[in-house]
Amino acid sequence: MTLHGTQNGAHPQKSPPPESGTAGESSGPSHRAPQDGANPLAPMQRLAQVGIALSAQRDLDTLLALIVEEACNFTGADGGTLYLLGNDQLHFSISINRSLGIKTGGPYGNDPNFPPLPLNPTFAAAFAAIHHTTVHIPDLDAPSEFDFSGPRRFEAQTGYHAVSMLATPMLDHKGEPLGVLQLLNAVDPATGKPGPFPLEARMLGEAMASLAGVSIRNVRLIRASEALFEALLEVMATALDARSRSTHGHVRRVADLTLALAEAIDASTAPPFDTVHFDKERLRELKIAGLLHDIGKIVSPPHIMDKATKLETIFDRAELIRTRYLAIEAQTEARHLCARLNGQAAGEEALAAEIAALHEELDFVLACNHPGEWLDDAAFDRLKAIAATTYVVAGIERPRLTPDELENLSIRKGSLTEAERKLMQSHIEVTQRMLAKIPFPRHLAGAPIFAGNHHEALDGSGYPQGLTGSQLPLQSRMLAVIDLLDALTDPDRPYRKQMPLEEAFGILQLEVDKGRLDGDVVRLLREEKIFERYREQWRGGETSSAL
Repeated sequence: MTLHGTQNGAHPQKSPPPESGTAGESSGPSHRAPQDGANPLAPMQRLAQVGIALSAQRDLDTLLALIVEEACNFTGADGGTLYLLGNDQLHFSISINRSLGIKTGGPYGNDPNFPPLPLNPTFAAAFAAIHHTTVHIPDLDAPSEFDFSGPRRFEAQTGYHAVSMLATPMLDHKGEPLGVLQLLNAVDPATGKPGPFPLEARMLGEAMASLAGVSIRNVRLIRASEALFEALLEVMATALDARSRSTHGHVRRVADLTLALAEAIDASTAPPFDTVHFDKERLRELKIAGLLHDIGKIVSPPHIMDKATKLETIFDRAELIRTRYLAIEAQTEARHLCARLNGQAAGEEALAAEIAALHEELDFVLACNHPGEWLDDAAFDRLKAIAATTYVVAGIERPRLTPDELENLSIRKGSLTEAERKLMQSHIEVTQRMLAKIPFPRHLAGAPIFAGNHHEALDGSGYPQGLTGSQLPLQSRMLAVIDLLDALTDPDRPYRKQMPLEEAFGILQLEVDKGRLDGDVVRLLREEKIFERYREQWRGGETSSAL
């Protein structure tokens, strides 16, 4: 089986584990302290390298850890803590202490759950945030207006003595504080002992805090944009779910089940999925495709989407036919009564036989109104014969079944006419046109492709483009399988009873045998009992962990 990816024709691959390193450490050169006297531009060059690394980082926890690590590298600090400002308090985020070998918070885990620091100017970090200025305390043992109870408690617990402190605010583009970078104990490279932070170290610390403020703001803006984008998708999915009783919940189930399938593929160690990997961005891309795969149905007429019987439009026209046959029956009785008054009566038995024939004919017509797997030729021919039979109303001869009624009742399979079927299938073209209007970022560029391809088939018999297997990425194949399975097992489809899961898998296998669906995807879905596990989680109020 050929696997295709979302970008540049390359499928996301499982990657080997990293050789070494700790989350949050810079991949660039690391230095204990600014000490390159031969090249006075070296610190600026390193700072530029770190700035590039910070601007490329999109995970906030990893970004914060990188900021503290590099701030210690630049200033020669033995330890550092990063606080983020929120609700007029400074909240602990990351802390490292190199002498003690401690790294806590963010990607390091082991969150000590420190209480937030109030914006009280007696604390050096709070003073820096309030006054937007750097606070350098060269000797914490000297008398000071600042409260050093925190470092002293830490000393009592660990034996670590804080000698000096540098607290620098991290400001956004408007000059408003985002948090504070607090560093402890500048280590003299010559003696290895802690002391005050030299001027160059203080300047580099401020430069790092400035870069940190810009980087944190950028990551937060990206997060806010992504949250807004996904919220809009949720709104669209909610609107679609609420529009039709027959597809209520379908969009979300498809998104959840496809993510659960992706998790199983990611965990698979057997071919052909042993090299396939879905990272967070790929999973998000797949989730968006699932939420949007039927968005074009927003323009589909609800009476066609929910068409439970062949004659149904905004109401079931079977009632019109019942009323018509009652009128025909009344006419038949009136005709026999007139004949009896004229001495030409054919007898009660003849009337009873004619009325019974009308009842049987009506029952047949109404039975044909219910969608089935196949309408045979005998029933098809009889419907045409009934439509050719007339009755008279107000002197006008009318057919027992109108041409439109005959067309609908003669539907061989299901409840939709050919015109209605094409209209429903056109939802995928509407989906593609709608999604083409959305400027998806590069890392989500596959979402509209997967969503737009979920009715394609590997043998080219699908729609709307008739793509073949070599043109369909794995994600499109996954959506196609999940979409069909959920449709078959959906309890809310008015035109079909809910299908038992085993019977639904039987139909999926038939589609595999015809060369329409991906057999490896169907096999994994069945073997891993993904649908069954999801159904139990859904009943318990849970969803795929990928969400």
